[in-house]
Amino acid sequence: MKTNKTILALIAILPLSLYLISCESDINDTNSKNYPNAIATIKPINGGESFTLWVNEKLNGTPVNCKKSPYGNKEVRVFANINEVKNTKGESKIYINWMDTSST
Repeated sequence: MKTNKTILALIAILPLSLYLISCESDINDTNSKNYPNAIATIKPINGGESFTLWVNEKLNGTPVNCKKSPYGNKEVRVFANINEVKNTKGESKIYINWMDTSST
């Protein structure tokens, strides 16, 4: 009888421990592209032909992967998932994974 309870306890603990182990890598995932990691302002230049993405005073500029403003000639606030990349001169540039407007 005692061995049956022990076996049932082990059977119950095994799936739970496997579930928790599979979620461990999700906890430390700071580079997830599913969630926004910046709130930025899109400032159009030349009627929307180009734009500046303003994240903060240190990180702003024209993104490397998007030349034309996706929102035309409007200055808008966006939730964005971005990566800061360095060019060959060591300057910080912005790579946009995705962005979506916010209602402000």
